[in-house]
Amino acid sequence: MTSRFHPGILAAGLLLTAGTALGGLAHLRGLEAGRGQAAQVAATAAELRSTSRSLQRDVLLMALEEAEAHAKTVERFERRSRQMAEQGAALDALLRAEGAPEAGRMEGLHRDLGAAMAGMRDLALAGDRAAAWEHQKAQVLPREIAAARTNDPVIERFTAEAARRADVLARRTLVAGAATAAAALLSLAAAFLAGRRRA
Repeated sequence: MTSRFHPGILAAGLLLTAGTALGGLAHLRGLEAGRGQAAQVAATAAELRSTSRSLQRDVLLMALEEAEAHAKTVERFERRSRQMAEQGAALDALLRAEGAPEAGRMEGLHRDLGAAMAGMRDLALAGDRAAAWEHQKAQVLPREIAAARTNDPVIERFTAEAARRADVLARRTLVAGAATAAAALLSLAAAFLAGRRRA
């Protein structure tokens, strides 16, 4: 007696397997998007911190260097100031999407820091180094601390969150693969057994 697969059950089993696979893929895409978003928050926050520190070096350099050396530093300061403002706004948008408590604070904190550093720049360019250093202590440093105390925990938290989501994704990928394989095997077994009965 020749064994064969039952065509109707085989077709239904293939549909079940395809549905299981597609459902698993949709779920995995969602997890990957979440992991990518957490990683983007961490990366944007780290870039913002780097830009802020570079700006601080620029303005300190202006208070130290001779007037003839200012041009390049000023140009670099202006470019980085625009960059910091853009990064602060971008980070706020990302944090808002994540429902993070820091959302809405980054742009303002770094705008205030940028304005304070611009004030120090103006004093340095005017040649009043003593006033520039006083301004740094009274206006720049407190805003630098406030921005860092808000931004640094974001970097740490979302770096860890991206790693956690990556781990979940890896485990769910294995589960999804096993579920699809199980659905395929069960479908084949059912079609085979039904085919034997018909034969």
